[in-house]
Amino acid sequence: MHFCRNRGVHPDPDLFLANRCLTCVEVTRYLGLTFDNRLTWVPHFHSLKASCRKALSLWILSHTSWSADRDTLLLLHRTLILPKLEYGCKIYSSATEARLRVLDSVHHAGVRLATGAFRTSPIPSLLVDDGFWPLDLRRQSSMLRCWFRTHRLPDSVPCISILRDLHSQVYNTILHILMPSLSLLMVPSPMQVLGLV
Repeated sequence: MHFCRNRGVHPDPDLFLANRCLTCVEVTRYLGLTFDNRLTWVPHFHSLKASCRKALSLWILSHTSWSADRDTLLLLHRTLILPKLEYGCKIYSSATEARLRVLDSVHHAGVRLATGAFRTSPIPSLLVDDGFWPLDLRRQSSMLRCWFRTHRLPDSVPCISILRDLHSQVYNTILHILMPSLSLLMVPSPMQVLGLV
């Protein structure tokens, strides 16, 4: 696979392995993630959405008069849908906000089915009522945990010099993604603003 975001026509490189020419493909699946050659993550999001919709279609249990209770349906959402939506989020978080919002509809549909809410119910109210974070905050939290875990690694780990190098593109990309989350951690509390602490 040849990853490239250049526009226009450009030839794929000729790669050889044991005197055999390797062909470049547009899309490939590796460890459950679907990579496309421009790293837009659109094929991954479509397959993930289809997989989650299939799991949601199993929820015939969510009828209003004879269904399972709300707690059971929320537990199903928490165990069947959310792990699929969060798997690999550290990798595909480089996608645009508009493309990441495709996954929000699946999360909202699951919460709506579990609670029996109307389609016109405001999503933020449903998420707060059921104790769920929005997916973008869940992704940021996961990225922050990964970032702090990486910075706690001992210096003997071989890749740590790349991850901690201030001039490295990897480090700058991670900081660019995490800066909004890190700035949220540094916001003073209302008690500090009022001078009561």
